[in-house]
Amino acid sequence: MIGNVLAAMVIAGCGGGGGGGDGAQDPKPPQVLAVFPESNTTDVAEDTLVRAVFSEEIDFPNPAEAFRLEDDHGRSEPGTLVFDSASVTAVFTSAGLLAPDTRYTAILSQGVRDLAGHPLAGEYRWSFTTGPAPTVTANLPAAGETAVAVDTEILVTFSEEIAPATLTLRVLRQFDLAPQSGTLLYDPATRTGTFTPDAPLFVFTAYLVTVDAAVTDLAGNPLKADHTWQFETEPASPPPPF
Repeated sequence: MIGNVLAAMVIAGCGGGGGGGDGAQDPKPPQVLAVFPESNTTDVAEDTLVRAVFSEEIDFPNPAEAFRLEDDHGRSEPGTLVFDSASVTAVFTSAGLLAPDTRYTAILSQGVRDLAGHPLAGEYRWSFTTGPAPTVTANLPAAGETAVAVDTEILVTFSEEIAPATLTLRVLRQFDLAPQSGTLLYDPATRTGTFTPDAPLFVFTAYLVTVDAAVTDLAGNPLKADHTWQFETEPASPPPPF
């Protein structure tokens, strides 16, 4: 599992002051002062950076053994491990988004050493849980609905409050994929986005609506995939009788 972790190390110059290379000058092992996300935090964003702040500058002789991030099944998350000497912080960046609604355990091993070569006193662990992915719970017109009024508004409701700036909704005429222009507004009280077309829709026409997967909740958790459905507008009204 450790072998699956892709790791890289950035160590700033050691110059001057604390640490040094003389073990007699620095008999204490490094300590973990703080971690982020904090232990037992929930609703953590899936793009979060995992960080650990140390009592002194550290080294990773073997970065892949120094840190790993595991899910509840013991699978290691691939990513990159970097040390920032200015903030005395190790930062792990996952190669992709973390899984939603998943408990992760971060593990710092005794492969973490200070510049004098002293390892951590023992393995350091903490856990956190990512937030659930938001979902679309309702959309109007309904998927597959026919005879929809040409002056209809298109509504999409989410399972939780979303970040309004991430809301993207596309409406295309299916026969030529021409986009429908309009105004998109979001109401946090009802968790609903409303698209109002700038002009009436075409009669007897199929429309394809897509809510982009880039939509996130307030914690930064995105939809798992695009949400797409289609509907058809009403036929043309018959001409009035003579």
